Amino acid sequence: MTPMTPARFRFAAFELQLGQRLLLREGRLLPVTSRAFDVLAVLAARAGELVSKEELLAAVWPGLVVEENNIQVQISQLRKLIGAASIATVSGRGYRLTLPCTGDNDAGAVPPAPASVPRQPALPLPPALYGRDEDLSDLDEMVRSRRLVSVLGTSGVGKTALAAAAARRALPRFTDGAAWVDVGTALAPADVVAAIAAALHLATDTPAADVVAHLAARRLLLVLDNADRVSAATAALAATLLAHAPRLHLLVTTQVRLNLLEESVYRLAALAVPTAGTPLAAARTFGALAMLEARVVALDHLFALDEDNIAAAIGLCRKLDGLPLALELAAARVPGLGLRTVLAHLNDGLGLLSGGSAGAAPRHRSLQAALEWSYALLAPEEQALYRELAALPPWFGPDQLGVGPNRALRRLDKLAALVDRSLVVFDGGRAEPYALTETGRLFASAKRRQAGSTDRRKKAGASAGFRYD
Repeated sequence: MTPMTPARFRFAAFELQLGQRLLLREGRLLPVTSRAFDVLAVLAARAGELVSKEELLAAVWPGLVVEENNIQVQISQLRKLIGAASIATVSGRGYRLTLPCTGDNDAGAVPPAPASVPRQPALPLPPALYGRDEDLSDLDEMVRSRRLVSVLGTSGVGKTALAAAAARRALPRFTDGAAWVDVGTALAPADVVAAIAAALHLATDTPAADVVAHLAARRLLLVLDNADRVSAATAALAATLLAHAPRLHLLVTTQVRLNLLEESVYRLAALAVPTAGTPLAAARTFGALAMLEARVVALDHLFALDEDNIAAAIGLCRKLDGLPLALELAAARVPGLGLRTVLAHLNDGLGLLSGGSAGAAPRHRSLQAALEWSYALLAPEEQALYRELAALPPWFGPDQLGVGPNRALRRLDKLAALVDRSLVVFDGGRAEPYALTETGRLFASAKRRQAGSTDRRKKAGASAGFRYD
């Protein structure tokens, strides 16, 4: 027969009722927070024994990454309620309830909690960041002061890495820790809820209302990564959480804004790139070159930037627009081909930029796949305009988008959507303020050729009597 955990504990003048989650002193209710109650329940169940910090973290904050000083905060509160000498600190190891304690089941027994729960990291370990000090500082301040922050940027710009670093920096401010949810594979609202439930160690079929209730009283940072394809579902859930979980903060990475009034947007640009001819020492201070050098050295310890190859390195950074994913993929080619060969073959297309990390999501294993992901998020009319932009000059203005005021206005709306998703560059200081990036132009040109070939096949088929429905 499975042993039962007592439904209540008694120690000195105190009673701890587990089912009702009450702490009483001589029948009088004492104010205690949810986390402090859970800490006391663990200590009472093992009264007189040492309970390590790791065991307390695993039992009270399962699946969450929290700072150890959160335990100290709860212990301090408990000592004020039940006496300073009631809980002993074993330096560097843990805590022990010193009061004699008895338990009984006459209020009804509850199933025992697992003896130990493996403490899983709730946040991914971010890779090394290059040239992102200011971004990290700015995003950290936004997460501190605003309850919903969306990091916007094109695929491969480093949204996930920056969000992971910002979440870890913010941890000490959230007493209930942080939870990381990758919704990149979600296809429906139910998938988003299931992913959040799993991250919180709830059953994946937990109803949305119960997930919201679980978070209602928690001071927690919830990170929703890769919300691109389910932005509407994410927005609806975010609105509900903001309304019913007043201490919750949300950090979202996406290419598509949630369009909520509470949303604050952080637009993440590519890494800074040195201009041609920048001296070696100065060029190394730019994020793009620093990342390229570090990634190549990681794959070939004999590689070194010098006066002979710095021009090619800067050219490669500029050709790749300082996009971190593109730099990562290019760096993987340098040990076998050299900087100059990689640079020379980029004009042939994006095929060279493939073979990403085996642990990366499929869309991040090649630049082509990353851009395909972004392209697939566009409406058909937006895709058509994106393809047409490849035929325009490097920098162009609104007057080159179409003929007639009504058509131009519609196209401006579509162009604004492309700018919003970081697929088109906008520089308000120029007379012709719009441009495609180098890699974007290569991709859009290929899509334009592909669409033209499809149209020609359809016309040929139609003339032969075939239908394409």
